[in-house]
Amino acid sequence: FLSESHIQTEYGDLICLKPDMSILTMDLVCGEIPSVDNDSIVLAFAGAFTGTEFDKGHTTIAGDHVSGGTRFKGYRCKRNTGAFTWSPFSGSQFFYDNYSSALDTATKESGMGFAQEMMIHNGEAVKTTRPLGNKNVFRALCLDSKGELALYESQGIVTFGNFIDALLSQGVKEALYTDMGQGWNYCFYRVNANESSPKYLHDQPLPYASNFVVLKVKE
Repeated sequence: FLSESHIQTEYGDLICLKPDMSILTMDLVCGEIPSVDNDSIVLAFAGAFTGTEFDKGHTTIAGDHVSGGTRFKGYRCKRNTGAFTWSPFSGSQFFYDNYSSALDTATKESGMGFAQEMMIHNGEAVKTTRPLGNKNVFRALCLDSKGELALYESQGIVTFGNFIDALLSQGVKEALYTDMGQGWNYCFYRVNANESSPKYLHDQPLPYASNFVVLKVKE
């Protein structure tokens, strides 16, 4: 289903989960927390920023987004400078600055998409709202050096700037932040079909976490 690797860099170590998109499909699941008991789910992680309203409506998700081939309106968020979309026709795509038409295309192609803070575009770091000295465990949805989809997370707490530099050192072409913070960093995955129990990057979700990028085995 996916490969798991641990990478050492001079800017801090990385965990990389790289899904085999030839056998998987993607969606943005809103209003519920994906269940680990659903063994068709290969990877699930929080996507867009979530607002302070403790409900599961689309209005508590930062920025317009596409779920199940339908576009929904979210709240305005200045930190959203890029977007990711996926559809069965166009596959994985990243967009910087102007991405509204990309969400429309994902809708027409029965895909998914969400907006977030862009970190790397066309192989170069871009200006971020989050200070580069901010410290946390960071995660990003990326296109790797081969132009393939990958999820990278810092191995422990690092500065935001060092995380970006670590991604650049691996030749990452695109990197879009995904919602982190305690409870929002929930992520589980399955490496192969023989695993009855999933693995976790973080195993405690918040009850009001509102949106998750979910990769499933094609039916």
